[in-house]
Amino acid sequence: MSAAGAGRRAPQLRSLVPWLVLAFLAWLVGYPLLVVAAEAFGIGSPGGGGPTTEAFRSFFTRADEWNAMWRTLWISVLSVYFYLFTRAGLSGQDGAAIEAAQSLGASRSQILFRVTLPRLRPALAGATLLTFMTSLGSFSAPYIFGGGFRVMTTQIVASKLNGELRMAYVETTMLALLAFASLLLLRKIDPGLDLASGARGTPPARRRLHSQGARIAAAAGGWVLAGVLLLPHATLILMSLVPPNTWTVEAFPPVLGLVNYGDLLSSAERLRPALNSIWMAAAATLAAVVVGVMAARLSLRRGGLPGRALEAMMTLPWAIPGTVFALALAAAMSVNAPWVGRFVLVGTLWILPLAYLVRSRGRLHRLGRPGRRPALTCRG
Repeated sequence: MSAAGAGRRAPQLRSLVPWLVLAFLAWLVGYPLLVVAAEAFGIGSPGGGGPTTEAFRSFFTRADEWNAMWRTLWISVLSVYFYLFTRAGLSGQDGAAIEAAQSLGASRSQILFRVTLPRLRPALAGATLLTFMTSLGSFSAPYIFGGGFRVMTTQIVASKLNGELRMAYVETTMLALLAFASLLLLRKIDPGLDLASGARGTPPARRRLHSQGARIAAAAGGWVLAGVLLLPHATLILMSLVPPNTWTVEAFPPVLGLVNYGDLLSSAERLRPALNSIWMAAAATLAAVVVGVMAARLSLRRGGLPGRALEAMMTLPWAIPGTVFALALAAAMSVNAPWVGRFVLVGTLWILPLAYLVRSRGRLHRLGRPGRRPALTCRG
């Protein structure tokens, strides 16, 4: 092939890259969701008897399903925590605007409601979305601490374990629709949803506490809050240092040591899960960085339909609960049908890195837009 021919083919190949990346993301993210929705309607199920809405009718008539949905909603609303995002938004505000309002005679309340809060709107909207979606998809906390208190994520697992696979697919579809609706609502509230306000200028000066009593009270409050937040982690570390069967009724462990860590490092059976977690997490992280950065750059450069579609495929893992994606991947990757893009990966060592990739890739879904400060969003 001549150099001229190769030069002509290079732009053609580059133009195909966004579509190839989009096809991969659609297969990885969107396709499993479509599969589980189809299974919920009985489409594609062996011996299913054709499409039916019977499972959905059962869902809407069962009190336990409505209770799980309602509990999911109100727990997600009540569990929002805005500190980090509000602090980031306040640190990025332009102090000149506040000084100008003060020079015009505005009171503190007027500055708060007319200057500060409107500029905090993107940060607050982003915090609302992040914390609501995190609580909506939380599984470990309600599973460990909830007991018989069911939310949608634990309801899905219970239905699957009880053999009600079709109902589990319906619950997965309903939870995904709830996440979609929440995402669309919050995007309508603020289309940008940047974590920073995007304002430029000098941030407001920090207010100094001149009273010694005020400084002591502020420091004590900060340490108390930090202690409350770190207490579960400190308890976990303490428990890891307690040898087996040595702490019974005492207020504090009578014996502390590194016996548990020694057992972990000396036993291949115990060490293997940790090593598996490390290499799977490393592989998923590397793939997420490559795919995430490539998709973000292409979505910004290309624009149009490919750019919007790439943006949507990158946003979905951030918004959809992990339990939904887990069941969707299990449904899509448990059938050997390569002609429709389905492969048997369940039970193999590849399904977990693939699931980690789907979840972690959404964390790099946004690198900013032209004219705005780049912003990274993280799911905690």
